[in-house]
Amino acid sequence: MNLTLYRKYRPKNFEELVGQNHVKTTLQNELEMNKVSHAYLFTGPRGVGKTTAARIFAKAINCQNLEKTKNEPCNKCDHCNEINEAKALDIIEIDAASNRGIDEIRDLREKVKYTPTRFPYKVYIIDEAHMLTIEAFNALLKTLEEPPAHAIFILVTTEVHKLPQTIISRTQRFDFRKINLEDLVGRLAHISVAEKKEVPIEILQKIAQRSEGCARDAESLLGQLLSLAEKKVTVEQAELIVPRSDLDLILELVDQINKNQAASAISLINKLVEEGTDLQVFVEDLIETLRKMMLSKLNTNLEEFAIDFDQKTQKLISELVKNIKVEDIVIYIEKFLNVKRELKSAEIIQFPFELAIVTLCKDDLTTAPVVKIVATQEVKKVIAKPAEKSSSTTTKLKLTLEQVKEKWGEVLVCVKKYNNSLASVLSAGRPFEMEGDIVQVCFKHQFHQERIDDIKNKEMLEKALKEIFGEDIKVKTVIIKELSSEKVAEIEAELPQQTDPGLDNILQTFGGKIVE
Repeated sequence: MNLTLYRKYRPKNFEELVGQNHVKTTLQNELEMNKVSHAYLFTGPRGVGKTTAARIFAKAINCQNLEKTKNEPCNKCDHCNEINEAKALDIIEIDAASNRGIDEIRDLREKVKYTPTRFPYKVYIIDEAHMLTIEAFNALLKTLEEPPAHAIFILVTTEVHKLPQTIISRTQRFDFRKINLEDLVGRLAHISVAEKKEVPIEILQKIAQRSEGCARDAESLLGQLLSLAEKKVTVEQAELIVPRSDLDLILELVDQINKNQAASAISLINKLVEEGTDLQVFVEDLIETLRKMMLSKLNTNLEEFAIDFDQKTQKLISELVKNIKVEDIVIYIEKFLNVKRELKSAEIIQFPFELAIVTLCKDDLTTAPVVKIVATQEVKKVIAKPAEKSSSTTTKLKLTLEQVKEKWGEVLVCVKKYNNSLASVLSAGRPFEMEGDIVQVCFKHQFHQERIDDIKNKEMLEKALKEIFGEDIKVKTVIIKELSSEKVAEIEAELPQQTDPGLDNILQTFGGKIVE
């Protein structure tokens, strides 16, 4: 049976462990000074070597030739060979995802008392430690605090925040990091040579980018790629596993958006769809390119691009970066992050892209051509004609109080469509003043004013005003007693008389207030 690459080339010593120098150095110093702790916590993203490091450390503390190999397991002695072949009885790996209960931890507590069968230390590696139940953690707590001298615990997790602080405080914590691009490319190149396959560096860079710092993902992709080629991997073969990103098109799209060329940008996206391009991959590459442009803009150099792009591409990006503001790049990134999420559920695959482009290219909307439809006997022709600029400056017409009063009946009918009782309350008032885009409506009783001032009711009224007059009009309410004496006589004549004599008495009794 052929092993996958990440299993076949799993590191067997600290030197082979990629990108975790801070962890390796500390652990090897502890071995050199013979100050090994009783409990460790290895935490960090998936696929960066946490469990592998735990196995290497377990092998190092039990290696028979450690002093001769400068704190590296020799991988030649009986102890190292047993661990490499997974035959060591004193190295116990527990999958906490499937052994998460209190019974399993009680069993562990009973067995940890017994001395190792062959090795100096009995090592417990608890993988996915965050999956243990609270009861299991409580059962493990005492053992972690005072373990036998021969026992060492290594807890491995990707979600350290799920571990109780009482557990974390009893361990020596190591935070593993995502592997940087350069180290990951070097690792992939080493494996390619070992497999006697020739893989161009740009393909290895693309695999490393796609894996986002995860060595296991990168090695899995490389394994799929190597299975397609006998000796040399071609770009065409690589695109079957790692879809290519057309950087020229990405830069063209960013340039079009920056110049507010919405029509051209949308045409580009639709062309990609017609050619079968995976828009999910395209938007990820677009976001990554924008990120690097942002960093380049802030640092005023292109060092961030050194590994990812060749000199020709760097030159193209440099020209584009000069003509774009960093705040605009931030807006683009935020917008396309939304596109990335929306693509997963979009019924029309390119629609989230189109919507984002139209939103970003606001200036293009004001200069868009006016399209006229001209009917002929044979066909209907669509003729695009640029919008003509008026020789005189036009200003938006403001409504007058008379215009509002004239159509107040229509406003009441419109409000009635949404809420019949609201229209009834509104009929007890009249507009009496306009201040810019604010209409003041006067009522006799505070009860009516409070009903209209309710946020939802006021929004409904302003919606009706927009429907009738085609303009955004705000509403301000007053009651008649708040007006000056000269205004009172004027408005009283316009306010409707109370049709229900009993209501006047009720309102007077409650001081003009009533709660429905």
